[in-house]
Amino acid sequence: MLSKIHKGDYVFIQFGHNDEKSRVTLHTESGSTFDDNLRRFVNGTCAKGGNPVLFNSIVRRNFPPPKGVTEIKGSYEKEGPVLVDTHGKYLESPRRVAGEMNVSFIDLNKLIHDLVTGMGVENSRKLFMWIPSGQYEFCPEGKIDNTHLNIYMVDV
Repeated sequence: MLSKIHKGDYVFIQFGHNDEKSRVTLHTESGSTFDDNLRRFVNGTCAKGGNPVLFNSIVRRNFPPPKGVTEIKGSYEKEGPVLVDTHGKYLESPRRVAGEMNVSFIDLNKLIHDLVTGMGVENSRKLFMWIPSGQYEFCPEGKIDNTHLNIYMVDV
């Protein structure tokens, strides 16, 4: 990536969804190795004359069900009314590193959180990879993915 940066380029840096996973090859610790990786990207960008901009992770569309409702295939039979954070301390690392390194930070988590909650439980599905069964040949059984955005989000 560094070889592609030219003086004056803006480089948007956003990690976190995979860093918080327990798999050793992906996992980093907020306040430690995660922050170090962000610093490494900021330093590399600055060394090439680029302008780093740090973002925190977007929200996962996580509306846990009311008590007594069971999870089905990565989603819920019935979702609850409250969007619940899944990133915890990983949201603060980009803000902290941006502050200490005097680079720009955008709270993308808050922006998308406000959008998702404003749209509500049902309508916010339009932003994410909710694919009804039978809609696409590549995914005949459909898919419910509350992490990855779809093309609709480009227009929002």
